[in-house]
Amino acid sequence: MARNDIDYLSYYISCEHAQRARSIIQSAIKGRKSVALRALRCYVMLETYVQWILIEVLMNQPDKIENLTGPIVALDLGRKRVGVAASDSMLISITKLTPLTRSNWKQLLRDVTELVLRLDARTLVIGLPLSLDGSRGSAALEAEYTAGKFAQTLKMPVYLQDERLTSVEAEEQLRAAGNTTLEMRDLIDCQAAAIILRDFIAGGQQRVLVHIP
Repeated sequence: MARNDIDYLSYYISCEHAQRARSIIQSAIKGRKSVALRALRCYVMLETYVQWILIEVLMNQPDKIENLTGPIVALDLGRKRVGVAASDSMLISITKLTPLTRSNWKQLLRDVTELVLRLDARTLVIGLPLSLDGSRGSAALEAEYTAGKFAQTLKMPVYLQDERLTSVEAEEQLRAAGNTTLEMRDLIDCQAAAIILRDFIAGGQQRVLVHIP
């Protein structure tokens, strides 16, 4: 880590948090610089007690998150519509985008390719609709097949992310935000995609990388 990076960190973190500053710097020196800088970026905008919690959480994230490169695009595949969400390059914020209309594979590939190029996305995540018991039904098999075709065509990392109960959580969030049933129809696909992406970045479940045959 460069000396000016250490000065940058030290400048923004007050003396009363010197121990935390040292921890962040040590983290960066050990090769987790992106975690340290993500923490710093939020740190300077938050109240003190929230800062402590944020740093504690970020410093204890598994190192495997360092293998992820943003922006990341997540898709919630539906029969007629595809929910879309994307992260920023530092994997901090998630934005819900306009859903895609799904008619055939060529059109879906064209739309997703255009989206990936426009956002300069580095990773694609596909929701995997497993059954509650973890078994694979027809929808999950279709998602795996589609993810495989994306991996072959886009030549970029494509992952599958367990999305069990994602639609239920998305509906609860939209209802809590005051949306009507009619409004929820237009919003739920991308809300679900945002949850899929959130869970993927958090790494609470094992990420499944799609391997090209």
